[in-house]
Amino acid sequence: MDNLTHSLVGLLVGETAAAVATRPEPGLPAEKKRTAILGLMLVGSNFPDFDLLYTALDGSKLGYILHHRGYTHTIVGALLATALMLGICEWWMHRRQLQPAAKDPLQLLGVALLAPLLHIAMDFSNNYGVHPFWPFYNGWLYDDSVFIIEPLLWGVAAPLALLFRSIWARSAIWLVLIGGAGLCLFSGLVPLLSGCVYLAVTAALLGLATQAPRIALFAGIAGWLLTTTVFMVSSHMAGTRIDALAVLEFPGFRTLDHVLTPMPVNPLCWDVLLVQKNATEEVVRRATLSLAPRWVRADRCPDGVASNQTTAKLRPVSAVSGPAIHWRGEVTTAIDLIRQLVDNSCEAEGFMRFARAPFLHNEHVSNAPFTLGDLRYDREAGAGFAELQIVPSPLAKRCSTMPPWLPPRGDVLVAAPSAPEREKE
Repeated sequence: MDNLTHSLVGLLVGETAAAVATRPEPGLPAEKKRTAILGLMLVGSNFPDFDLLYTALDGSKLGYILHHRGYTHTIVGALLATALMLGICEWWMHRRQLQPAAKDPLQLLGVALLAPLLHIAMDFSNNYGVHPFWPFYNGWLYDDSVFIIEPLLWGVAAPLALLFRSIWARSAIWLVLIGGAGLCLFSGLVPLLSGCVYLAVTAALLGLATQAPRIALFAGIAGWLLTTTVFMVSSHMAGTRIDALAVLEFPGFRTLDHVLTPMPVNPLCWDVLLVQKNATEEVVRRATLSLAPRWVRADRCPDGVASNQTTAKLRPVSAVSGPAIHWRGEVTTAIDLIRQLVDNSCEAEGFMRFARAPFLHNEHVSNAPFTLGDLRYDREAGAGFAELQIVPSPLAKRCSTMPPWLPPRGDVLVAAPSAPEREKE
């Protein structure tokens, strides 16, 4: 998720926790405790993205690809972040000569641990993925359910526009809510009906905040959880349908994965990447899927995620489009070529520890570099952040230390066992 969404949800949870935890009892003064809770939630909800600092120092595409959502996006990283934030909080209380009661440190510990774990869980909800269980399991986990910028997750934070104490903080929330309305109504990414849902949710929570502030905070959290649940259920439905279509339309291919991306404020329209292979080729097919074709045909769904200008040279899909599915194109790569490139290039090996829908392109010119990319993020004719130009080297490959992430397409890189080998197993 984007850091604005992380911050808003973190502050919403923090304000709710502060409303419950700050009572006129011995220990930290209510206002100081609220400040500590909000500070921990704001910093902790963004802490895992501090990996952007060392990816910036590296300065390379491959460094960003390998290290963003890396070690800081793990449970181990969350524990270290919690310890660091609690240490700073302890120093702050000591400097202010604050005397916490026995329960205060436990409450602050709970908030400090929740914040980075909440960030990791929200990042899990989209198609970029996380690997939270390092070093015990180094594979990527994806939920493919929520768009990376989801205005509804801004709208559920509406009570903060009235409940924050600082006029600057309230003004910032108002600007976000207005920006969300503009995105819904004027960007072309959100259908009018969905835009009206955003406006209704925001208005209802603002009205509730004027009458029952604490209830409004809990209603905001319920709205966040409900939004996420609706998209998760819709994602499961979309995955089931695309897998069934794959069996009917492409009987000569085995489905390896499907990458799903919803439209903002719209759980009915999905961008789909269907990753398949046969004995010699890996194929990534792009489509738009509608879960309610009677209401909105697939070819009428907003297409803000897909692009007609891509580095991958997409060709028409042989399957026929219909009201529920609109095929946009496909790219085919020889499996042996991917394996050879990985065997002879450290950059290719590193990139394949990230790529979920890989494609390979070259200009068929002598000594011309290959372009190795991930169709998830191929939205321009030039090389984007998820596309590398690689020149194979005839020299023996000597790679520097790489993160231990398991390649998402290990099922392409590793040859399947032969029939006699399978019988032995």
